[in-house]
Amino acid sequence: MKFRHFQLPGAVRAAVDSRIQPWHRYHGFLSIIKQRYETEAARYDPCPAPGARVYRVTEDPRQKLQLDVETFYLYANMMLDQIAENVRFFFGFPRAKKTSANPNGYWSHLTLLDKLAKSAASSGLTGDVAGLLVQAEEFRKLRAYRNKSITHWDANDTHLATSWDGKDLTIQRGFQGDPAELKRRLAAGEFEFQMTSTVPSLYDLLDTYAAEVQSFLEANAAKFEGKQ
Repeated sequence: MKFRHFQLPGAVRAAVDSRIQPWHRYHGFLSIIKQRYETEAARYDPCPAPGARVYRVTEDPRQKLQLDVETFYLYANMMLDQIAENVRFFFGFPRAKKTSANPNGYWSHLTLLDKLAKSAASSGLTGDVAGLLVQAEEFRKLRAYRNKSITHWDANDTHLATSWDGKDLTIQRGFQGDPAELKRRLAAGEFEFQMTSTVPSLYDLLDTYAAEVQSFLEANAAKFEGKQ
């Protein structure tokens, strides 16, 4: 684990402590989910003995793995948004445009991708902002997958299928119906975003990114503004 407790000057740390609690909390949740997933994956048998039955959904190992995968994606996105809003607060960047869905103008991960480079340059921040954004860009697909295949999955003409590589389970969204409609949707990029990283791999990417943002804030502690 690379993410750790912040190392900030006393006055800055006191102002930041309460703001970063959700960030630490969601990172802890991801660590728990990853451990739970790996324990279940280690004993998962994709080809159970003939006649073996699962009588309760709570006893179904495949369902447990799917739950851990989907829960991981949900909390991963929540942590990414918390990181983005903490960056905005730390440096006092302007809020995002207020909408009915975001009445407070909080930064989301997508806002960070859109605004960080320009905001950092205008504030004279030091560090590898471009490299940070390259890492952040990797999670754009994660967000789209969460939205299309988990949170807002439309089961009218799509289905979710699992695959097992002998160590990890992934969940993919497929289409069932008219071939012409499938062709149209493929051309429109609707199935572009799928689950491309296993939970352990994704955890490592998120942990590294969280630690890099943490170091970026610490290196620029003199620029702290702490604006709500």
